[in-house]
Amino acid sequence: MVSLEQTALDERLVMSEDPNDTIARWLILTHIVDHGTLHRSELARYFTVSGHSPGDLDVLDSLSLPPPEG
Repeated sequence: MVSLEQTALDERLVMSEDPNDTIARWLILTHIVDHGTLHRSELARYFTVSGHSPGDLDVLDSLSLPPPEG
C-alpha cells in the first residue's frame, strides 16, 4: 500500500517557471480525480443522448471484489 502523510499532502509544488506559483499536492490529486469524473459524465451523457446508455459507471459496480472474510 502506498500512502502520503499529511506533510507530503500539504507540500506546495511549483506549477510554472515562477517559483511563487505553487499549489498543495492534495489539491492536484483532488483535481485529477475530479477531472476524470467530469469526462466520464460527459461521455455518459453523450452516449445516453445518442441512444446507447453506458449503464452503471460507478467504480464499485465495476470491480470484482472478493467477499469479506468472516
